[in-house]
Amino acid sequence: MAFEDMGPSWVPLRDAVETRTLRTTDRTAPDVVLRFEALLRFAGLQLGRRLGTDVTPALLIADP
Repeated sequence: MAFEDMGPSWVPLRDAVETRTLRTTDRTAPDVVLRFEALLRFAGLQLGRRLGTDVTPALLIADP
């Protein structure tokens, strides 16, 4: 399994976040979220292979 990139929506989404123009109706976010999940799975598989154990990503939500 290989991870290629964050896809064509990454730069427009990143720029919209930086300029604070990202809206809930923007269609770029879902694609980037799916690719980010794939990146986490890829990183977990790579780390698990090096450690010799299963690695499961855990999402921590910070208080605002």
